[in-house]
Amino acid sequence: EEDMPGINTLFSIISGRLLPRAGEVLVPARWRVIYVPVVPVLFDGTLMYNLLFSDCATSRDLAWDICEGLGMSPGLIGKDDFDVGSNGHFLRFSDRVVVSIARALL
Repeated sequence: EEDMPGINTLFSIISGRLLPRAGEVLVPARWRVIYVPVVPVLFDGTLMYNLLFSDCATSRDLAWDICEGLGMSPGLIGKDDFDVGSNGHFLRFSDRVVVSIARALL
């Protein structure tokens, strides 16, 4: 038994991979689909550089709030200048995933 029945169907409809046979699906205009690679891609540099790698000006506090909410290791929260190493080599895999998802959300 699934913990969240219908969640795969919902995400398939939202992403456009599945079309409903009847009725309507209303998606708020501000929603968008963001694809995040299964294997995280990180850039050489600092943790904050990897989080805010975009054209959008985002506050570091928001970045850390999102990372904390996604379950980043507590010892990394607030360490803007932490060197992630080549493709995030100095981070645990789970923290690399958090960085990848947080970057997509920011």
